[in-house]
Amino acid sequence: MKAKYLRRFSAALLLGAMCLSPFRCAALEQEVNENGDIKMKISGMIVIHGSQISYYEEADGKMSIVDCGSDMKGAIEIPEEIDGKAVTKIAEGAFYNVEGLEGVKIPDSVTVIEAGAFHGCKALAEVNIPSGVTSIGESAFYGCESLTEIAFPDAVKEIPESCCSGCYALSDITLPSSLESIGAEAFYSAKGTETLEIPDGVESVGDKAFYYWASLKTVSFPKTLTTLGDYIFDGCDALETITVDAENQSYCDENGILYNKDMTTLVKYPPCQQYTAFKVPESVREIAAWAFIGAVNLEGIDLSNVEKFGEDTFYYCTSLKAVKIPAAMDEIPSAAFSYCHSLTEIEIPKTIRKIGAYAFLDCTGIHEITVPKTVKEFGEYAMGYGYDTDSESMTMLEDFKMHVSRGSVAAAYAKANELKCTKHPLISTILLIFAAVCAVIAAVTIVIHKKQTEVHVSTWNPRAK
Repeated sequence: MKAKYLRRFSAALLLGAMCLSPFRCAALEQEVNENGDIKMKISGMIVIHGSQISYYEEADGKMSIVDCGSDMKGAIEIPEEIDGKAVTKIAEGAFYNVEGLEGVKIPDSVTVIEAGAFHGCKALAEVNIPSGVTSIGESAFYGCESLTEIAFPDAVKEIPESCCSGCYALSDITLPSSLESIGAEAFYSAKGTETLEIPDGVESVGDKAFYYWASLKTVSFPKTLTTLGDYIFDGCDALETITVDAENQSYCDENGILYNKDMTTLVKYPPCQQYTAFKVPESVREIAAWAFIGAVNLEGIDLSNVEKFGEDTFYYCTSLKAVKIPAAMDEIPSAAFSYCHSLTEIEIPKTIRKIGAYAFLDCTGIHEITVPKTVKEFGEYAMGYGYDTDSESMTMLEDFKMHVSRGSVAAAYAKANELKCTKHPLISTILLIFAAVCAVIAAVTIVIHKKQTEVHVSTWNPRAK
């Protein structure tokens, strides 16, 4: 998508050469074809700080700002009118990668800011969005690394995908009361705020919308919310509490933890929840993907009633020590326990049929693991591997051993990956079963004999003679 905003400045230079005035060139229209699929129509240009800003007169007679010279520096003020005609639009990619742009004052006449309008303006520290703006395009402020605050006007109903993604300094955010949706990665890697209150009226929040807001501690959702994407709060390592309006029909909270309305699914466990041991409520049957990512205090969890959990569920729970996989499950999803460095005890039930890719990646605390022969599928690097950040490659864990059944898929996985393992032949399994049966028979015999002895003692009467 970013390629759409690229502009060649050959057209601007051509126009500059043809201008009779060093300040404005009008009534000249050019069509620039970029990479064969992008066309930019230019009606003329103005010069600010020695740099050219191109404009285009739309069919309705209103003006759009369509391009800016890459050499633009400092703060600028976009005029409200050009040739007596209102400037109403900042067009797609108009200021794309103008890295010296430090500030922009947008006139009140503007109603539309299109996709990628200020994409990659790394020095942009100040920008106003006029109250008349009703539409903002995706990635409009993507990569504006110096931007510290932004206020969306009340007329805006949607904050689109990647709108303020990569705005690392952005810490003062005003969301409009009219807002209905927040797009995927809208504030990805923004600095964020400690408290986030989603306005009443918002119905959906997209994937990774608030990804890596390092300072975020509390979140509140309105009664109108119906849809939450995945990994919304991934990387929000300071998050302690999530609350939901009691009238919400899709979600609820308990002790600051997010569930669906009937509490059959645990949606998100805040990473900074204080519990070291946590028992999943009895009503919960499913844990959503990413639910426990980065839960730093969690050492143990009771999953007794859980029937399913998603990918990355316990990813980077570095304090987690012991987990018993519920017998109701038939799969351990991909990356479910990746980077759980403290995990030493894991029991895989015989109901498990699949262990997903990276399921136990870099679980350096697991030195031995028993894999039942019921497992019929292994994903790549499912267990026995770590990740070397220096070489950016997978490395085999030296102190790791699998206990498998001879001829099983687990045995084949161990062999293919040259992992240490011990193999239990079928005859050993039969002997163990036989021994167990003998033990049961012996125990039953002892119980019967004991009962008979008790009966004999209770019926003997020394006075009978």
